[in-house]
Amino acid sequence: MTDSSLDMSTASLLSSQQLGDSQHTTDSNGSMYSSLPSLPSLPPIEIDAPYPPSSASSPSSPSSSRESNNTQPPKRPPLRHLMWGHVRSVSSVLIRNMFKDNNLPLVLNILGHWLAARQLWGKSNSSVARYTTAQPSALMTDQFRTIGVLHMALGLLAALALKERRLSTERTALWVLAVAAWTQSLVQGKAYLQSPALYTLKALQEWGALNGVLTVITTVALRNTVRRTGRLF
Repeated sequence: MTDSSLDMSTASLLSSQQLGDSQHTTDSNGSMYSSLPSLPSLPPIEIDAPYPPSSASSPSSPSSSRESNNTQPPKRPPLRHLMWGHVRSVSSVLIRNMFKDNNLPLVLNILGHWLAARQLWGKSNSSVARYTTAQPSALMTDQFRTIGVLHMALGLLAALALKERRLSTERTALWVLAVAAWTQSLVQGKAYLQSPALYTLKALQEWGALNGVLTVITTVALRNTVRRTGRLF
């Protein structure tokens, strides 16, 4: 019985010693953590809050301005530019078709030279008074008739070339018509410049314009014919 009581007292001492050690450890740990400074608390994070817009996207970029400019409807050109474009395209088509062959240049030469022959030969007296400031005389009337006969011969040459329908004949006829138009333009221009008081404005308007048109048309037709045939004469 004495042994059992000793054992129980020993066990109670050991348990009380262990409890004291555990309390001492807890107190020492608590005192150690209590000596540390407290950390500041972080603000709460809002997960669903939207991000603020970035400052880089606020100013309009050059690309966006260019795109907005491109989306604007294009301005229509003025009516004058549209009309001039249509006239230019139609004129180019007509010129290409006009000089596709020599039919139209030869027909225009026939009409122009026969009109000049009718006016200068058939109405020589009235032509002297119409195109010059001098008094009508027999010498001037004969000169006008001679020029009218030459125009009739040139018109007949153009008609024969149109009838033959051969490039070699057309080339020869165009050479004669072109040389006649060139020399006549030179002579008329020199006469108008040297003695402008001798000729009236009608002479410059009618015969100058007619001879200028025939010169341009015949020259272009001759150039195209030389290119097609590959021969100059």
